[in-house]
Amino acid sequence: MSNATENKRIEYIDLLKGFAILWIVWWHTCHPAFIDPYYHVPLFFFISGIFFRPYPLKEYLKKKTDKILIPFAFFYLISYLYRILLHLWDNRTIEDFPWGNIFDVFKCMPNGDYLWVNVPIWFLLCLFNVCIFYYFIYKLPLWFKCTYIVIVLLLSSKITQISTPFFINDAIKWTAYYALGDIAGKKILQHLSDTSKGIIYLIVCCILYIVFKLIFRNYHLLFFDGFDIQLLTVIFIIGITSLFSFAQGKKALNFLRYYGNNSLIVLGTHAPVLIVYQRIICKFFGSVNYWGGLFVFIATSLTMIIVIPVLKKYFPKFIGFKPLLSTSNR
Repeated sequence: MSNATENKRIEYIDLLKGFAILWIVWWHTCHPAFIDPYYHVPLFFFISGIFFRPYPLKEYLKKKTDKILIPFAFFYLISYLYRILLHLWDNRTIEDFPWGNIFDVFKCMPNGDYLWVNVPIWFLLCLFNVCIFYYFIYKLPLWFKCTYIVIVLLLSSKITQISTPFFINDAIKWTAYYALGDIAGKKILQHLSDTSKGIIYLIVCCILYIVFKLIFRNYHLLFFDGFDIQLLTVIFIIGITSLFSFAQGKKALNFLRYYGNNSLIVLGTHAPVLIVYQRIICKFFGSVNYWGGLFVFIATSLTMIIVIPVLKKYFPKFIGFKPLLSTSNR
């Protein structure tokens, strides 16, 4: 990516992040089938890879700790306290509270999503591992990194079934998308600065997505189970990035930009808030259906408008908005 592109904020990436984080919020409550595709998480890893910068190792570790690890610990601990209060509210006692769940982070398990205190923040710990992994392979030849991407995507479902601590298995998989963002994402953004190329990207991705969707519907891969999903995910990511490139500077989408700029806070706090609204729906209607899920999604998203400025004002160093260890948050 050229220096001009690096120094100029690409606003539609903020919009894209806002779109993805709201997708995650809705995905975590009752939702219709079109919300199901698991494209939002790899999209975030891809975007993160686009902005990879190889600082000296010590500085790099401090920055990633400031930006990722400290926010993870902060959201993890306040979520644990929240769980205690929730249990106390439900049972009027904390005698049978599962205290040991605070050690979920040390579990050695396949797949992710096992952090009982706050499931979505697995992403942060995994992202930290991804950043460290990629730091040690980014200088390797391009053919090696491309080979890594292909092999990991081919074996994605098998990799995530390996039991590891700290989401290392997931990190191995998601490093492929991070690498893709660094290797190809920056070039794609350069191309998308040209409207005509953006149109071509979008049309090609739409055609490829439809064609491969039809192919994989009729032919199921055996040994490389899961590769079809990863291929469709890559096509979707490039296509949706191309689509959002046409939204650069659109003030009507400022709400997406707001959520995108504060996506880390939304990620770390939406689950506890969402639980409250789901309980309200269940209290009055017995269960959460699609309409109830839509209400929960909207209510949670609107509540973030209150939560975000409070956390940024009182806890900026614990949510990655101001440095705690590093001297700069560049």
